[in-house]
Amino acid sequence: MTGIAALQMYDFPEIRENTDRFWQLIRAELSESGITCPQSLTRDQNAADIWRDDNLLFSQTCGLPYIRGLTGQAVLLGTPDYGLIPDQPGQYYSVVIVSKNTPRQTLAEMRNSVFAYNDTGSQSGAFAIFDTLFEQFGDMQFFGSCVASGSHLASVQMVASGQADIAAIDAVSWRYLEQFQNDTRHVRMFATTRPAPGLPYITGKNQNTAAISHAVERAIAALSEQDRAALGIKGFWWSKREDYQVLASRAARVSGLIKKHGLGN
Repeated sequence: MTGIAALQMYDFPEIRENTDRFWQLIRAELSESGITCPQSLTRDQNAADIWRDDNLLFSQTCGLPYIRGLTGQAVLLGTPDYGLIPDQPGQYYSVVIVSKNTPRQTLAEMRNSVFAYNDTGSQSGAFAIFDTLFEQFGDMQFFGSCVASGSHLASVQMVASGQADIAAIDAVSWRYLEQFQNDTRHVRMFATTRPAPGLPYITGKNQNTAAISHAVERAIAALSEQDRAALGIKGFWWSKREDYQVLASRAARVSGLIKKHGLGN
C-alpha cells in the first residue's frame, strides 16, 4: 500500500508550489530505492492523525509532540536545517512579538499582559516562552490571561489588532510571515527564546528509515536555487531521538507554570 506523505507544518499557500516540488524530489529519490510513494502530499487530513497513522511514510512534526507522545508510533528521520543559528544546524527558537506601538521594552514590563498562543502542545508557541519566564521569574503566574489563537498567523493578527499583547512565534514561521503577511508590519520582535531542536521529519515504525532519511537528504541537496530560497532549507541534520529529550525535560520543568496559566498541560 502506498504510504501517506504530508508537510503541513510550514505549508503556507505562498510556498505551496515549492513544497510540492520538494516532495517530487523526495519521491524520485524514494522510487530509486524501490519505495512506493503517493503522487502528491496529503493536505485534507488532521496532522496529528497523520503522525499516528500506521501507513505514515513521510511527514514533519513539532519536536515536543514527537518526544512526548509519538516515539512509540513514529520514527525520527532527521531534521531540516533552516540556517537560523550559525554552527547549530537544525536548531530553532521562538520570536516573541509585541505591538509595534507598545512602549514596553523588557519582559518584566509585560507582567499581567494578554498572551496569545497557537496550541497548548506547541513548543514554539507556548512552552518556549514559559521556559523563558521560568528562567527569569520562577514559578509565579506572569500573564494576566492567555487566549488560544489556533495558529501562528492568528497569534500575529491578534497582537497586531490589539486583541493580545504578546505572542511567541516559531522563527521559521516568522520568517515566512514577514514576507507574506502585512500584519507583521504592526508588530515587532521583542525577544527570542533559547535554542531548541527544530521540527523533525518522521516516518512510520515499519518503514525503511535509513533509505527514507538518505532520500530526504539527497532531495534537499538537489533543491533548485529558487526552491531553496523560498523554503529556506539549508541542509539536513542527522538528529537522534536523544536530541529531543531536552524538550521533554524543559516541558516537565514548566508544567506547573503552564497549568497555572490555564493551558491544561
